[in-house]
Amino acid sequence: LGVLDERGGSPYDPYGGYDAVNYPSIPALIEHSQRRSEPPRRDPPPSSSSSSSNNHRSSGGGGASYAAKPQEESGAAYGNAKYRCMLLPTADGDDIENVVCQVGLDGIQLFAGNGSALAAHKYPIDAISRWHMADKTILTVNIKPADGRPDAAIALSSDEATTGAIMDTLTTSAFQWCELRGYDPADTIEEKGGSAGKAGEWTNKKAGAGAAAA
Repeated sequence: LGVLDERGGSPYDPYGGYDAVNYPSIPALIEHSQRRSEPPRRDPPPSSSSSSSNNHRSSGGGGASYAAKPQEESGAAYGNAKYRCMLLPTADGDDIENVVCQVGLDGIQLFAGNGSALAAHKYPIDAISRWHMADKTILTVNIKPADGRPDAAIALSSDEATTGAIMDTLTTSAFQWCELRGYDPADTIEEKGGSAGKAGEWTNKKAGAGAAAA
């Protein structure tokens, strides 16, 4: 059941009326989804002694405001970091899920909000073939399993700072993984299509090789 809006009697929609299947505006959907079940809150009236700059954290004339720091979580395994994000649908019938993404030398492992690992979403770097930023808030990761399963893809989304941190951590870890495996990073991890001020698509040429390549 939805939470009642304090300004009326209708159930509060945490998605703010956005279609969770077609998600026509991903950044706006992210902002609304991350509010979850919190009912809308009204700002207290400004006092005469307070500055107007203290009443609002956002800027840009009503545009969406993003966190200045990544939404990092504690408890990551050694050589990894954890970030709060959303797993976006990649097939018909899928739902948007609020998850915690552990990313680093172990690859990518997704966790549910209660901390339990999602077994279907564990991807060692051996299996990660490509990754790129679809936009500033969406990271797409392509998976090439070594066990013969078909290739797959996941899309992770959060605010700009968090999505960028996941991207940077994955890229840095891929180079470190090469050194640990004895691969030449320059011949293994390649960026394609990058341009000034815009990241391209990163490719792992050893993806799918699995433990046999170790």
